[in-house]
Amino acid sequence: MNLKFKFDLGLRNLLPEWRSLFSLNFLKEDIFAGMSVAFVAIPLSLAIALASGVPPSVGLLTAIVGSIVCALFGGTPLAVSGPAAAMSVLIADVVYESGFEGLLVVCLSAGIMQIISGVVRLGQMIRYMPYPVIAGFTAGIGAIILIGQLPRVLGIEATTDTYVLKVFLHVMKQVHNIDLATLFTVICTVGIIFILPRFFSRIPAVVIAVIVPTVAVHYLKIPLETIGKIPSSLPLPQLPHLPKEGLWDLLGTAFVVYLLASVETLLSSSAVDKISRSRGHDPNQELIGQGLGNVAVSFFGGIPVTGVIARSALNVQAGAKTRRAAIFHAIVLIAAIYLISPQISEIPIAVLAGVLVSVALRMLNPTELVILWRTDKAEALVFLGTFMTIVSFDLINGIKTGILIAMAAGLFRLSRTHAHIRQPSTVGPAAISLQGSITFLSANKLSQIRKKVLRKDLSRGLIFDFAGVTFIDSSGAALVLNYLNQLVENKITFSLKNLSPAVTEILTPLDEDHILNKHLICDDNELQQFFPDHKIYSMVKLVDGAHKFKLESKRNNKAKLTELAKGQVPHTLLIACSDSRVNTHLMVNADLGEVFTIRNVGNMIPVYGTDSLPAEGAAIEYALGILHVDHIIVCGHSYCGAMTAVLENNPSLNIYPNLKSWLDVASAAKNNLPEDASVEDIIKLNILMQMENIKSYPIVQEKLKSGEVELHGWYYDISTGGLKEWDETQQLFALMGTNVQRQLKNLEDNKLNRDNP
Repeated sequence: MNLKFKFDLGLRNLLPEWRSLFSLNFLKEDIFAGMSVAFVAIPLSLAIALASGVPPSVGLLTAIVGSIVCALFGGTPLAVSGPAAAMSVLIADVVYESGFEGLLVVCLSAGIMQIISGVVRLGQMIRYMPYPVIAGFTAGIGAIILIGQLPRVLGIEATTDTYVLKVFLHVMKQVHNIDLATLFTVICTVGIIFILPRFFSRIPAVVIAVIVPTVAVHYLKIPLETIGKIPSSLPLPQLPHLPKEGLWDLLGTAFVVYLLASVETLLSSSAVDKISRSRGHDPNQELIGQGLGNVAVSFFGGIPVTGVIARSALNVQAGAKTRRAAIFHAIVLIAAIYLISPQISEIPIAVLAGVLVSVALRMLNPTELVILWRTDKAEALVFLGTFMTIVSFDLINGIKTGILIAMAAGLFRLSRTHAHIRQPSTVGPAAISLQGSITFLSANKLSQIRKKVLRKDLSRGLIFDFAGVTFIDSSGAALVLNYLNQLVENKITFSLKNLSPAVTEILTPLDEDHILNKHLICDDNELQQFFPDHKIYSMVKLVDGAHKFKLESKRNNKAKLTELAKGQVPHTLLIACSDSRVNTHLMVNADLGEVFTIRNVGNMIPVYGTDSLPAEGAAIEYALGILHVDHIIVCGHSYCGAMTAVLENNPSLNIYPNLKSWLDVASAAKNNLPEDASVEDIIKLNILMQMENIKSYPIVQEKLKSGEVELHGWYYDISTGGLKEWDETQQLFALMGTNVQRQLKNLEDNKLNRDNP
């Protein structure tokens, strides 16, 4: 394996971007975005520093140094780095246990670990953290911050203890000393943060929430504690002092900080990708940037930094275009330190406590737990286990607990094997449909299934349907083959169907008796030949399929079905042939509610006004006028019986007057073909003719002219499952996706032309 390490720290790729920082392109947008983020970053940085157990000024210093270095060297150009609320509890623990100098060593060590991880390209691996663990961790941090701020919220004596239960007991003992002015200030701050965006979404609520109570407290001369003096200059960098003892303990803590900061950063980067719709960040370069940022921060006496989702999202939404936006944000913070540090020092501690309470409430986010509970209760238990352990004990044990529960849930899923057993009442073989995973954990479940099957009447044979099997390991394969061998020994006729290539690949090496070769069938025609003495009623199969669909829909698509019951919003009108070999939804992997379909013999649309009972016309008007679809697709297919009949002018059609009359719609296609034309020629020409026919409808003409709808012609090859699309520029049916790729390239070229006039 050829691993290309980033020993140059990514400078080779960064240098061209650095040159663009001196360009005038997007300068105005980057300055505006940087200022917008800075206004929010000032109160948040002060508040997070307070929650981290360090002076508020350290938060500003960290935001300045971290954002500049991470912006220059990171792999997410539009991200903004700084102190993060999710790290504050862990940082406070380090400060409590090892002092501020110990924290600087932890910050330096974690930064070095991040740099090494980025250099050796471990960025992708760090993201393999179960989502419920991350969500539970975030909510747990929110709960700890909320409870930890209670003394400041209530204006009572603070406690140095960081354990939640002890903090809560301390608050209960001091509840009679509540300061109402402090409590009211906190309530006002939180109220502004949550209520203001409902009326003025573009105004940074947290800025107003800090300014208004601060001004009110100052002019009303309310005696509240303020954050105190803020240094009016930046300190010079210096190497952190290594402690004489306890270094190994600090390195262990640094590893935890490294993991949490890296996960928080890469989550933020993924969120930036989604919001900005960019090509995607470089996780390894992002780790290098964060590592250099943390090393630099430790030299200046700051706290660990991460990529921050809230600030990064605001940066994108404010119109940031390049890395300069984060640097401009830092420049505004520097200006604040030099120009308005006396005003910043007058901010009441109660106001910052209110900011922290709002942050904590957002981190708690109970909606996440509700969604997990509705979709997957096992993942909800992972969330709860992580949350409860973090709140009751500590962060490390919380993460360990969450991962262990997630692993147990994964093993439980691997053992979930389901079976639906059908026994026809009169004729035909019994059938068993297996679903889920078949692994070494499925032994007991397979034994139960076998006992149920043996109670059925197997004299007419047995059909095994593997369509629902999502995974099988060698142990599960051995269990299945052992059971099949028992059926052979008992001279029970059986067949196997719908084995996926992945399942077949696992079964084949263990199949010493060649059971697959003897009993595997491909379709229902082979199945009928396999059981010549017992007719297989198709209706029984359809009823069984309807039952399976209901069960699977209830289990997997309950929310989707509930939403569809309110109405449909399809994006495409698909006109296809009634041929049983053409499954329109399966062909394009469409979900329920996506495609509105017209199906008839030969995928034909009569010219507007020529049909006495215009069923197709009614569907077209409904799709475009009521449902407002965006696309119309006319799809023909290979080996079409209708087009073959038209080409050969089959005289047997005379006994079917309705069919003959209907196929006359396609007769014009034959007239435009040479005598030696093939069936494929008339099929493709018919597609083009029906595309012209559909343009005769006034509503289609109107929608095409306004650009509200696009018309496509598709050719489906039954033998390969491939699709071709009519390319107007080349005047031929090209491989599906060619037009889309060309359109995307044109859009990209247009964008470049706009950006670089």
